[in-house]
Amino acid sequence: MSVFTHAGNNFTLMRNVRGVYQLTALFFCFFLNFEGKAQNFSNTGKEFWVGYGTNSFFYTQDANLNKQEMVLYLSTGDKPAKVTVSVPGTSWSKAYTVPAHSAISTDPMPKNSAADNGADARLTGEGLFQKNIHIVSDVPIGVFVHTYGNFSSGGTTLLPVETYGYTYFSLNTSQDYTNSYSYFYVIASEDNTVVRITPSLATKGGRARNVPFDVTLKKGESYNVLGAQQAGTIGNDMSGSKIQSVPGTDGRCHPVAVFSGSSRTGICMLVFNDNSGGDFIMQQVFPANAWGTQYLTAPTSTTLSTGLLNKNRFRVFIKQLGTRVFRNGVALSGLQNNSYYEFESMVGENITATGPIMVAQLILSGLGCGSLGAGDPEMIFLSPIEQAINSVAFYSTSKEAIDKNYLTLVIPDNGLASLRIDGGTAYDSVYAHPGLAGYKVVIKALPLTPMQHTVASDSGFTGITYGLGRAESYGYNIGSYVNNLAAIPEIKPDNSNETYSYVCTKTPFHLSVKTIYQATAITLHFSRVTDIVPATDVTITNPVPSGTAVIKGKTYYIYDLPDSYTFTRGGEHVVPLSVTAPSIDNCSQSEILNITIPVHQGPGADFTAPSVCEGEEVTFNYVPKSPDAGFSQWLFGDGTSSKVLTPVKKYDDGGTYQVTVQVVRDYDGCWGDTTKPLVIKPAPDVAFQLPARICMPGGEATFTNSTTVPGNANAAISWRWQFGDDGMATTKQPVYRYAAARDYTVKLYAASAGCADSLSLPLPASVFANTPVPDFMLADTAFCSNGAAGFTDNSTYDKTLPATWAWQLGDGTTGTGSNVTKNYTQAGTYNVSMVITAGGCTAEAVRKPVRVYNPPRVDAGAEVIISAGEKALLKAVVNEADAKIAWSPADQLTGGNTLQPVATPMLDQLYYVTATGKAGCSSKDSVWVRVYNDIRVPNVFTPNGDGINDFWEIKGMQSYSRATLDVYNRYGQLVYRKTGGYGTPWNGTGTGGNLLPAGTYYYVLQPNANGYGKITGPVTIIR
Repeated sequence: MSVFTHAGNNFTLMRNVRGVYQLTALFFCFFLNFEGKAQNFSNTGKEFWVGYGTNSFFYTQDANLNKQEMVLYLSTGDKPAKVTVSVPGTSWSKAYTVPAHSAISTDPMPKNSAADNGADARLTGEGLFQKNIHIVSDVPIGVFVHTYGNFSSGGTTLLPVETYGYTYFSLNTSQDYTNSYSYFYVIASEDNTVVRITPSLATKGGRARNVPFDVTLKKGESYNVLGAQQAGTIGNDMSGSKIQSVPGTDGRCHPVAVFSGSSRTGICMLVFNDNSGGDFIMQQVFPANAWGTQYLTAPTSTTLSTGLLNKNRFRVFIKQLGTRVFRNGVALSGLQNNSYYEFESMVGENITATGPIMVAQLILSGLGCGSLGAGDPEMIFLSPIEQAINSVAFYSTSKEAIDKNYLTLVIPDNGLASLRIDGGTAYDSVYAHPGLAGYKVVIKALPLTPMQHTVASDSGFTGITYGLGRAESYGYNIGSYVNNLAAIPEIKPDNSNETYSYVCTKTPFHLSVKTIYQATAITLHFSRVTDIVPATDVTITNPVPSGTAVIKGKTYYIYDLPDSYTFTRGGEHVVPLSVTAPSIDNCSQSEILNITIPVHQGPGADFTAPSVCEGEEVTFNYVPKSPDAGFSQWLFGDGTSSKVLTPVKKYDDGGTYQVTVQVVRDYDGCWGDTTKPLVIKPAPDVAFQLPARICMPGGEATFTNSTTVPGNANAAISWRWQFGDDGMATTKQPVYRYAAARDYTVKLYAASAGCADSLSLPLPASVFANTPVPDFMLADTAFCSNGAAGFTDNSTYDKTLPATWAWQLGDGTTGTGSNVTKNYTQAGTYNVSMVITAGGCTAEAVRKPVRVYNPPRVDAGAEVIISAGEKALLKAVVNEADAKIAWSPADQLTGGNTLQPVATPMLDQLYYVTATGKAGCSSKDSVWVRVYNDIRVPNVFTPNGDGINDFWEIKGMQSYSRATLDVYNRYGQLVYRKTGGYGTPWNGTGTGGNLLPAGTYYYVLQPNANGYGKITGPVTIIR
């Protein structure tokens, strides 16, 4: 049991409901259904890189030269995969289609430029290599590498690019074989990658021990480091060499992959024994941030018997000096090369540490160091229990003289019941793990036939697979999570005082993060997490830990988040966590951690509730679904809630309400709920408008119905009206007639789908009004077309009410107002009508005929010219024979009431004649009588501007208004003309306004009056 300190109090590490102590999240199936693994990082992925590791056969000079082969095993889950294997920079590329739930072996990787389209992917020495192997798939797959040939083989599990890290340590075996090397190489997955390499010992290429050097790599390039050889068969063991990504020219660190191994080495090799020898080793190294603190080992089986266990060697690599390592609780001693402890064992071991460690399990050379049966060296990197999985697929083979294939698992006791190997429950051996109670070791002998195998359980397990033969072996980790283990989530549901390793859907919780770093800044990237509320990033600057926890000897700092969160969907959810701390050993002193939060489905519940009308009571009945959960509360969908088990509620408004019943489980605080729609049938929203005016008598009232059913524009509605005087109607828009004017109450009932409502409105007596009695008066009995006709309202109505009038005047024109004046231009009879509206009541139109007469047309005759003392006969005419005639002035006339009187004026006189016909319509005309005197024409004038005799003054011409005057020069040309009388005398200018020269001119004067003819003669202009 681990103890930690939190906020000044001591607590024991919380255990889950099954009694198993858990430090990390519960893991779900990630391999057989790749899409279901959320964002956990594992050995499955879509993109991988690997180098063709340095092999002793690259250097041999005998007939076995270049006899090794390197192949890939491609393993799928529940989806088929399209996979491309290529060597970028060359034309070598292979495409494969792998069916679901199966595995295939690829063609050998290219090793000969002439035979492989110019490609040779081998890492043949120390230095930079550009041709490495790239694997790309359209769906997540597992990839395993197998290199074999002439009693030499080795295998590894590949890790996808998303698991690549920034800091690595090379993990190797001892180096003991002729012309062979301990090695490691680094591959870049991105351009502009710079790695700093610090060899733990001198290298074949001349790099000094513990002297770092930087290498710049492009995407897909690798750098290979070979340990220098010592005397005889011994070479430098490169274990502990550090590989770290540092900033490139873009200022960023880029993730890389690292592989460790040996071109060939023996481990406790017996000399001159056919069953013992050296072997090729190549394993991909886990990044340092994925190392754990607890490993459960299990020795390999022998070829003699599944249950007969063999001796293995174990190396425990530490990340930091000062880390204490324990073997079954006893501290290890004898740290080698400042990087690893080493021991041999034939039993399962419980290896724990105060800091991150990595454990390598080594299979010895055949019969070496007391081992039994056939076999040869292999190195397998083990998974810590923190990275345990519960479902994998892997591949076994018989290539290169393999006699036995095995699977060895370490699994919790309670995982045995659900354990399935290749779909079955059979295995060959099981025994209690001697290092830790509660765990079992399971061994299964696998067929020699190359094939895919699957392992699944509801509990996490670790495992290795390996093949053994005479002087031959291969092996690798069957699969692992590769999560960053520098942070652990602590989950506390809001309605519980306990902490748990999981949370349930819809259960609000607070989150604490335990990290091995004493952080200066923390950012939780909730915006990258699906199905969480709120999905907002949280950054804490200079965070203060709320406490510390010592877990398996490792100190964790605890940082609490203030907000509450809720997951809406189950599954594994990964929250990316950015931590900045001085102790983080990379270029930015920052690290991206991924904390996994398992989200379980909460307990179940159900309920029943009838559909009722709005305003009616509905009873909710809780129906339990989970025996371990109790009722919590109701959420009625309208913002109200209740903690009564069987509540009764009224909804004021119709509609569909999402009703939720919530339950809570006592032992883990998990919420569960069921939400179902409850239809509250809406009653009609009754509305109508009263008539603004009801006119009496008649009392016709029109009601406007605007009732609706909310949410259903086409609902069928039935109606019932009550008008307040025992009258009723069932139509939507009724017209009703009231017999008397008084106060009434109008009520409308409306019903739809069994739901009804009503509305009553007062209809006051003031709405009623009497209709006017229309009438109008004429200003006269008849009118003249040249006069004005007047019409005056004479209706009977309540003068206190506003009134309007509409007149139709019989000729298409209209008028308004109580009095109207009209000028008719044509004689005839016109039907004039008037409509009056008073207080909103309109009377029927009243009509009256109007007679219009034209006045007589009278003509006074032509102008008369007489000499003084003469008589003039006035000759007027009229179109109506019976029209009355009147002349004025009448004092100089004889017969002033006749059409043709005789006038005797002494001077010019204008006479008027008036003719009066029917209806007194009259018209008037006038005529001039001119009285003429003698005309005296001078024969000379002097228009020189001296003011004397400048004009040609013709005496007596002022009486002759129709006179004309023409003046000609001596050539007979007209030079001046005057018509319409001689009102302005001539000044000697021509017709164009020019001055005429002095001389004699000839004139023709025509008075155009009785008694006068033409007057002609000369006139002289003197200037």
